[in-house]
Amino acid sequence: MTSPVADQSDDLVPSLTRIYKNLRVVKVDLKTVFSDTPLEDIYAAGLWRKNNTWPEINLADIMRLAVVWKMGGLYADSDVVCIRQVTHLTNMIAWQEGFTLGSGVFHFSRHHPVLKLVMEYIRENFQPEKWGSSGPIVFTRILKDLCDVKDKKKKCLGVSLLPIRSFYPIPSVIWKTLFMPQDPRPIRKRYPSSYMIHFWNQLSYDEPIVKGSGSIYDQAATTFCPNTRRIATKQSSGY
Repeated sequence: MTSPVADQSDDLVPSLTRIYKNLRVVKVDLKTVFSDTPLEDIYAAGLWRKNNTWPEINLADIMRLAVVWKMGGLYADSDVVCIRQVTHLTNMIAWQEGFTLGSGVFHFSRHHPVLKLVMEYIRENFQPEKWGSSGPIVFTRILKDLCDVKDKKKKCLGVSLLPIRSFYPIPSVIWKTLFMPQDPRPIRKRYPSSYMIHFWNQLSYDEPIVKGSGSIYDQAATTFCPNTRRIATKQSSGY
């Protein structure tokens, strides 16, 4: 993320940039990202890396907020597969589980007031040792306080609150089903109301994916990420 060069040893990055002309791989200047935001002092003081076991998660959680607040746009975790067009989804976030909003996928316009409120809350209540405190927890708290969304209203201050199935059709408690052989039903028919499928990398990071296994992950990759899957399985059936 902050390296001046990208690892090109497996040819994945060069191949994808050749195939997709609108794909850009960029490095991040973190000082610039956080400057003139409510999170500037947290970054400058290095609070995100102190007294915790997941500094990279803390950094990713606050960086996504600063980038989208400054530039506007869609953020999505790297452990999702997009299965439908999402360009029409603006100023939105989705419920993740129960009455918790997820921060794995969201869109906000530039300088959206909700994002500023989220960052200001983090500045005053930063908890680097608590997983999700700068992600789902704070989004849920802010929007519940602003709009009393305990009844799962569909809108809050112009922000659409999408159903769980939009991005998180498989709950985290049964994440393993995503990597088990399944019937070959088309992914879009299996998840008719979903835009993306979240694969819970926090839990599944060491789960092997086997080409041709029939798992939901491999089926989704075959249909929606064929070039990435082809390149990733050049040397091995596992990826």
